[in-house]
Amino acid sequence: MRLSGLGNLYKHGRFNDIALDLGAGPELQIGRNRINLEAGATQRWYGQKPYMRSARLGLAVARPIGHLSWLRFTGNVALVDNRINDLEDGRDYSGELSFEHALSPTTGISLKGSAQRESLRDPGYSTTSWRLGLLGWREVGRMTVTAGADFGRLHADERLSLFPDRRGSLCPPFARSILPPADLRRLCTAAEILDRAKPKQHRFLRLSAHKGRNGHRPSLLAEPRGSNLTRLA
Repeated sequence: MRLSGLGNLYKHGRFNDIALDLGAGPELQIGRNRINLEAGATQRWYGQKPYMRSARLGLAVARPIGHLSWLRFTGNVALVDNRINDLEDGRDYSGELSFEHALSPTTGISLKGSAQRESLRDPGYSTTSWRLGLLGWREVGRMTVTAGADFGRLHADERLSLFPDRRGSLCPPFARSILPPADLRRLCTAAEILDRAKPKQHRFLRLSAHKGRNGHRPSLLAEPRGSNLTRLA
């Protein structure tokens, strides 16, 4: 069982954005495959009032390839209930396939591809997106340095009535931070949600570093996507 939360708190409570996520499920070992099944629910409040809730089912499979590589797959499906705008109710589907390889005890790379489909009541809010990415890491003393580049696209099915064009994606073309990779990913996701520009392709470079024990590198590919918190950013 796993309980997690995410919150942005402000001086004036009407701007507070809080989310709680609860998930539970078994972990199985079948041959060389490690399989995680999870059912969960997310509740989000904005301004101290219920804003969105969702229920989901998730699957994660990890399989070692030789002694130096891992192949991972994650998939999720969720039912979304927007408490303020019924036009944003619907279903969310997402999946990611990644390959991780250690070049040495302190250096490695990973490749990943992901896709997401939000099928909501109003086609203006329904989106389809995909992303391809390359990530590298290296241990430097007590620090783990990571750098990655992503290429992807997001577009809505139709335009919203208040805007002349369909909603498209927007992500900073270059980002640098000492935040862990997961926090930097949330910043990028927030930019995508806020954008209302034309659909466009984008590239960006991520560079981050954080303290960690020797020999312990961050596993960006192992970060669960089933929590639906990326949608809440």
